[in-house]
Amino acid sequence: LEFEDRNVKKEKKELAAYQAYIESQKQKTPE
Repeated sequence: LEFEDRNVKKEKKELAAYQAYIESQKQKTPE
């Protein structure tokens, strides 16, 4: 269970970083 919890936290952290990256890319290229 502890291992699963660590994996979930890692995935959420990576997802947040990915979303932040997408947002920064959107700002770089205005439509």
